[in-house]
Parts: sequence; C-alpha cells; structure tokens
Amino acid sequence: MIQTLPIVFELCRRTIYHSAMTSSVYKALEGKIKAFFKGDIADDKATLTTYSRDASFFQVCPEMVLFPKDVKDIRALVNFVTQQKKDGLDISITARSA
Repeated sequence: MIQTLPIVFELCRRTIYHSAMTSSVYKALEGKIKAFFKGDIADDKATLTTYSRDASFFQVCPEMVLFPKDVKDIRALVNFVTQQKKDGLDISITARSA
C-alpha cells in the first residue's frame, strides 16, 4: 500500500512587510474556514515555523497551515480565498507536498 503525504496549504499575507491585517482578522478567517473545511487547521508556532521555509534561503511565516482531507476541501478553500480576494482581502495560498 502506498502512503501519501497530505497537501499542505499555507494561508499568508501577500504584503509581508506593510500589512494592516491583524491576528483577529485571521482568527475570524479561521472561523469561516472551519465552517466548510473538514481537514485539520494549524496555527501553532511549531507548525508555522516548520512550514515557513522551503529549499531556498527565504522564510515567510504563514498565518495558518491547512491539511485538506479530500478534493472537496481543496476546491472549497480555493473558492473561499478567491472570494475573499474579490472582497478586497490581500491573502494567498501556497500548496506544498512532499
């Protein structure tokens, strides 16, 4: 049996240095995401630090890391972020896998 690792989505501020976003805004977003997302959501320091780097020298700490349970989670998350961007929220998602 082949075991696959989850696809990880990072929800980040697009404007890293000059963002008016606050942690309360992200907590509100997390609440909205929990309403439709069946997978796990992590925002603890250890997980955010782990997913703040890739194979490059750069480090961008995400606001939350999402572990989708299935394709429906991915679809719903992409649609949610797309709508939030249309509403003026400057966020992005980054997909990662092993």
